[in-house]
Amino acid sequence: MIGLSLIPGLGYIFLGWLNNIVEPALFWYALVLLTSIWGRQLYINFDYKSMGSTELKLWHKKLSFFYFIIFGLWTVVFLIYANETESKMHYIAIFTELGTAVVATTLLFSDKYILRPIILILMLPLSIYFTLIGEFYAYILSLFSLIFTGVLFYSANSSDKLFQKTHYQATHDQLTDIYNRHAFLDALQKKTNELEKLKNYSFLLLIDLDHFKTVNDSLGHDIGDKILQEVSLRLKDTVK
Repeated sequence: MIGLSLIPGLGYIFLGWLNNIVEPALFWYALVLLTSIWGRQLYINFDYKSMGSTELKLWHKKLSFFYFIIFGLWTVVFLIYANETESKMHYIAIFTELGTAVVATTLLFSDKYILRPIILILMLPLSIYFTLIGEFYAYILSLFSLIFTGVLFYSANSSDKLFQKTHYQATHDQLTDIYNRHAFLDALQKKTNELEKLKNYSFLLLIDLDHFKTVNDSLGHDIGDKILQEVSLRLKDTVK
């Protein structure tokens, strides 16, 4: 995201220099640069294996704020150059606003609580801009931009559903529908990191099913599967 902001931003500086309106682009680019430095620091500080749940939540809040700022800055540059019709830079502003909305959808589809307001921040000014032109073709463009916004929401929602389904299948046992070994080890690692930082302790309870192999051998694996499913239901009713 940082690269997708810094590199195209240089294009605004170059075009602004060609059309003698470079000062707003320089000021905007300075804000993008400062935001990118902060985003880079967030990336460096991220360590999934060593962070506990509380630290991950705090990091996620900071990252969400970073995304709001960096995408909001693209709306700012659109507003700056939207009226530069003589130099034709308003076409660049419109195109980059649409492109930024697509980038946001691609990057943030798995976090709809961040994506939805960001898409609105990017697309609503564009729709209002077309409406304020006051001509028939502009009203059509405004309608198309709203339809495009709906398409982005739909695309993000479909991708998120697929992602959630894949993640669920990767972390849950197909037979019992409870967390599998992979998810357990991941949760155990996070809990261990938290306890080490707090200098606290916890315990791990192991539960075994006596003579389960005998059930499988004598009554068949179908009965064994039903026993596992019943045990998992009882576990769900007993613990979180």
